Amino acid sequence: MYKPLSLLSTLSLLVLVGCADPSSERSSGVVAGSNLQADELNFEPSADMLAPVVEAPATEKSNVRVAGEAYLEMEWDELIPAGFSFDPIIEEIDLESYNIAELDDFDPEAQRLYRDLQALLAQVPSEPALQGVKGRLPGFAVPLDFDGDKVYSFLLVPYFGACIHTPPPPANQMVYVEIEGGFVLPSLYDPVIIAGAFDVTRYEDDLGTAGYSMRADSVTLY
Repeated sequence: MYKPLSLLSTLSLLVLVGCADPSSERSSGVVAGSNLQADELNFEPSADMLAPVVEAPATEKSNVRVAGEAYLEMEWDELIPAGFSFDPIIEEIDLESYNIAELDDFDPEAQRLYRDLQALLAQVPSEPALQGVKGRLPGFAVPLDFDGDKVYSFLLVPYFGACIHTPPPPANQMVYVEIEGGFVLPSLYDPVIIAGAFDVTRYEDDLGTAGYSMRADSVTLY
């Protein structure tokens, strides 16, 4: 069975494309008043390297207390249902129908491959047993609703660069997070830790489909 990051590395080798329409404000990285977008969303992996992959910082498996509340320290593998395999996803991709060696970010064929990958990755199941589980999970934030460096909602992903110039992670490897009052994110390079109750409710965005949602009790820098 593919480990999540192994799958993501494989998909990153297939195509390096933006997570939205290249002409959109979000994909261009030009967002007025935002320090987060200035250079980070314009990062371009070269054709001979993987998109940057940084595993979420490891956390010790234990119950911890934050502001008097108990949370379970979690790892990304726990968001994948037991017995689920990513192998069929790879097998469903008809690579012979794409001229991968000739693709670049703005090639219509690259966009077609991206859409096909995104549709497959959006279909993977979530783990229903996580409904209501109060946990802490580290990862990287992809801001959705923000003002400058103050972020109010975001996608939590397991590696840096997800949904910027690579295919999005599978749905069961993304969490849509809202945080009341927002939090300050100095840089997209900075990992964060979310804490709160998991809701097994899907959230769809042009950047990808998250298999989980959370109204976080806290979001802190790692």
